[in-house]
Amino acid sequence: MKTTSYMLLACGLLFAQSVVADDVIVVPARRHEQNNAQAVAWSADGKLVAAGFGGPSNGRFPLKPGGGGVIVWDAASGKKLQAQGEYGDIIGLRFTFDDEAWLHSRVYTPGDSVEDNVSSLVSVGAGELLHRWSGRDAQIAAVSPTQPLIAIAEDRDICRLFTLSDGKVNDDFRSLGGGDARSARCLAYTGDGTRLVAVHEIVTENRNIVPTGLTVFETAKWTLRKHVTNAALRDCTALAVTTDGQWIATGHSHGIVRIWDGVTLEKVRELDLKTATDVLPRFSPDGSRLAVLTQPANFPVWKYADTPSGFEIGREQVGASCDLVLFDTLKFTPQRHFRFQDGTFRTYHADNPRESRNPARFAFSPDGAKILVGASGVVVIDADQGTILRQFDAPAGKE
Repeated sequence: MKTTSYMLLACGLLFAQSVVADDVIVVPARRHEQNNAQAVAWSADGKLVAAGFGGPSNGRFPLKPGGGGVIVWDAASGKKLQAQGEYGDIIGLRFTFDDEAWLHSRVYTPGDSVEDNVSSLVSVGAGELLHRWSGRDAQIAAVSPTQPLIAIAEDRDICRLFTLSDGKVNDDFRSLGGGDARSARCLAYTGDGTRLVAVHEIVTENRNIVPTGLTVFETAKWTLRKHVTNAALRDCTALAVTTDGQWIATGHSHGIVRIWDGVTLEKVRELDLKTATDVLPRFSPDGSRLAVLTQPANFPVWKYADTPSGFEIGREQVGASCDLVLFDTLKFTPQRHFRFQDGTFRTYHADNPRESRNPARFAFSPDGAKILVGASGVVVIDADQGTILRQFDAPAGKE
């Protein structure tokens, strides 16, 4: 059995390399006003799209946005409906199940290693800040697609669950994990909302903390369905799961995607996109496709220098294009390969955390026929042909 699995894996990797190298559909660059989006989202009914744009703060406290933020458009007409200022890197963006609010997550430090990480729940239309979670892990979040429920990572637990009523967050919460399992690195719901999946830290017998835990919870009674530890999760920066929970995909550095059986939690395949960047996986709503986006970030890095502080902040440049590869989920062979000429994105977090390099930069439409991508600002492409169907454009953070 092991020999067969390895042979299938090897063939899959060879085929992936051939298609990635030779069969590329180029999505041409288009002029746009704001930077490329760091995070994007479709509403559950498909009528709205939203995008988060990173941006600097105004300087010292009290910190205020300096050009970044979240913008909401009408999906059909491209009309801008709403804008909310924000600073830092917006690594996650999701609508609630009823489309009454969105949740965006950001990471930021003003440069002195004091992290300012939050997830903010904002009402659609009114723009009212309904709730804000802050803390070291608060930027790791998931929104249930079927219930008024939000999961937020917690230092001592895997995550905490908060319920919504009348658009507000209840004061009570429920903790998941604890003990040796703690601090989610990635969170994702199945599309039917019946399971919550977490990649999280584990406290070893030697009291070392390693991010090698993979746990699935049943949401009906919040019972533990399955838990494993695996060293292959150590560098995981992104997580996706099919609607029925059959497959789990984890995104890693150097172009690696690992596929896990959603029932046994065994690693069954490994895909290699042959890139130096992190990669972001997402499954189509019907589970028939896995899409993987390369993440070329132009990010700030600390460098030692002969200055009063002892360091200076430089910027590492990583190309200008990004690749989106679609695989089937029967044998995980590649179907389409799109290359966005204008696909890089900028980050603003001075300490260069891993979350800033793998934000949620693309999303399938609810029917799976279109893909929203943070390239050329923000564009919607046909999921089969790669043609640009619409571009969403407006200066971020401005009315």
